Amino acid sequence: MAKSSSLTTGDLALLRPFWEEPVHREVLPNGATLIVRQDRSAPLASVQIWVKTGSVHEDTLQGSGVSHYLEHLLFKGTERRAGREISATVQAHGGMINAYTTFDRTVYYIDLPSEHVGIAVDLLADMVLHSTLPADEVAREKDVILREIDMVKDDPDQRLGETLFATAFRSHPYRFPVIGHREVFSSLTREDLVAYYRARYVPNNLVIVVVGDVDPAAVRAFAHLLSTQFLWQDRVAHRPLSTPFWPEWDVKECAVRLDLARAGWRNLLRGLDSAALDTTIRYVNTKGSYYTSTVGDVISHALFHGAHHRGQVAAALRAAGAEPPTTDFIHAVRTGVLRPGGD
Repeated sequence: MAKSSSLTTGDLALLRPFWEEPVHREVLPNGATLIVRQDRSAPLASVQIWVKTGSVHEDTLQGSGVSHYLEHLLFKGTERRAGREISATVQAHGGMINAYTTFDRTVYYIDLPSEHVGIAVDLLADMVLHSTLPADEVAREKDVILREIDMVKDDPDQRLGETLFATAFRSHPYRFPVIGHREVFSSLTREDLVAYYRARYVPNNLVIVVVGDVDPAAVRAFAHLLSTQFLWQDRVAHRPLSTPFWPEWDVKECAVRLDLARAGWRNLLRGLDSAALDTTIRYVNTKGSYYTSTVGDVISHALFHGAHHRGQVAAALRAAGAEPPTTDFIHAVRTGVLRPGGD
């Protein structure tokens, strides 16, 4: 115990200097948040704009993947720049540009030599708030994302992840994949994109982050100039959407098919119950040795290690007093079926 406590103290001591480093944070006149942290360790900088919107904020378009779709399109041109000019400008200044979308945020970033940080701030701000969403690019990117969705369906791990979230979060928007469901995504129009863009990409829903070998005062002055002179004048304040504060755990009476193409299994798990999955049982390996484990761990082990573990799962379930599996895998796990066992 003493050793564990010592390691914890050491870990905290290692992290404390990072927590105590000065970080400047302020709200700009237009409502956007600016965060600047100076780091002189290399002549580089990372400029990022975090948009506080993701797949959980899609409201009436829930399950469409419009957040991810919009992320693709913000690279296709603005009122001041053609699409090709965006990447060409970044590359000409020795940088790289990218973006990603999650459940609750969309982030655009440029990493480049710090002497060009002003160019990065201006370019990202232009992209995030003045994209034109050209109709031809809207159609082209829809085809690109449809292929991405098909690729996800061909990936067993991706399908398992989607099924996990769809099973665990029965009401919360986490149940929808970030990329969207194919049928719902296919129905999106350019008008849907524009409406979502203008509603969610507004100043008080943005966080501008600049980290690296920069002069915080100069970054602040430039950000103030952008926010007061010509950017974002036509955007209204953002109102948070009503979504559950925290994902609920409600998996009773659910029935979900796990299509694991990797092993060719089709499994039907009904009425998953967290207490039952935490039940301690005797786990039997292929050599006949017994180990103490939980039902959830046994099932998880079998899911990821192939059909040759089916006999072990059967033995584990019998040891817990459950019915042996039928079909190709576990036929059911019901609330209260599994009884405490083990040592």
